[in-house]
Amino acid sequence: QGGRSRLPGLLNSLGSALRVLAEQAELQRAELLEEAMRSLERGLGIRRRELGGTDNTKCASAMSKMAAVLKMQVKLDDAAKLLEKAAKIEKNELGADSPTLALTLYHLGGVLEEQGRLVESLEQYRNAVLIAKQSLGTEHVDYARYQVGTARVLQRMGKDDDALDVYTRALHIYQKWFGPSHCHTMTCRQRIIDLAGASEYQAGTSPRAEALPAAAQPSPSRAR
Repeated sequence: QGGRSRLPGLLNSLGSALRVLAEQAELQRAELLEEAMRSLERGLGIRRRELGGTDNTKCASAMSKMAAVLKMQVKLDDAAKLLEKAAKIEKNELGADSPTLALTLYHLGGVLEEQGRLVESLEQYRNAVLIAKQSLGTEHVDYARYQVGTARVLQRMGKDDDALDVYTRALHIYQKWFGPSHCHTMTCRQRIIDLAGASEYQAGTSPRAEALPAAAQPSPSRAR
């Protein structure tokens, strides 16, 4: 019995590992994703039988992992449905302020964003931000991560000023956690520069310039 109880976890780990391999793979990507989904589905099936249904956090976790694979397979409707179900379970089982729920809503926002459902995506990103603010605090890296998702959708909606403000808040946090040279920090900083225009950062002329290390601010020659 004990070995059987461990099997779903092993299958989930295998499915996640195969998905990561598929992210790196140029060949056999589709096959790796299919194998990942088979492992995850098998693990979910065992959990469902052992626990008498899917309304529990272990099954919700498996659903989220399956949704990640479905997203890579561009089966976005199926991914969104699984994430919505997982979020409902997590809210009921863990509470509305759970960091686990925030992460699921963030992933749901990402799927909706890929579908072009920007209003719905923004709502889920903002829900994730609110939960993270309450449960993790405004200096936590996950709070910044969810802010970046929010900013990206705002940018796609043409709300550049709002997007800049949100990116800037996220950048402050990334710099504290990772330093100025980390890929997350550099990507966030570049998005701010691309949105605002290099000239806005000359000699501190923008209030957002203080978010950027001096060495990273565009030079006057670049601004011209």
